[in-house]
Amino acid sequence: MAFKNVPNRINFFIHPFPLTAVFMMALNDHLLKYHFSGIITGKLSDFSGVFYLPIFFLALIATIDEALDLKRFNINSSWALGAILFTDLLMFLVKLSPSNSRVIEGFFNNHIFPIYLTPDPTDLVSVIVNPLTYFHLRSYWTSSKKTSQRKIPFSEQV
Repeated sequence: MAFKNVPNRINFFIHPFPLTAVFMMALNDHLLKYHFSGIITGKLSDFSGVFYLPIFFLALIATIDEALDLKRFNINSSWALGAILFTDLLMFLVKLSPSNSRVIEGFFNNHIFPIYLTPDPTDLVSVIVNPLTYFHLRSYWTSSKKTSQRKIPFSEQV
């Protein structure tokens, strides 16, 4: 079966850090914002999303690579930076332009699932989590062509 190695290839995605970010975003968007509205709940989903989305994009690429049996994709600095910059670009497009927000919102509402986007330039502060995403992904870079072989971080070698 082509997907037998997928779990090993996306360990960076199913790690507790990104899963916690997804949980926090869901909890915040569906509960906390309604009961404790304020600056923290207003920004929590943005911080979680900016951390999580590049990791999601890379896991999607790894899964497609595995499904097509290409085994060409591996996590490295170029992929990590590309995914982070792509996420930042989306964030800038949504937060700085009400018309872009409505287009993306309409696409999701019609084709995927309902969302509501709020253009707010102050949400761009969330890009400060980019180094956390980068360092999380860095511990999963490999020296070979296959991402199924995880590089052991220095902290685990000692």
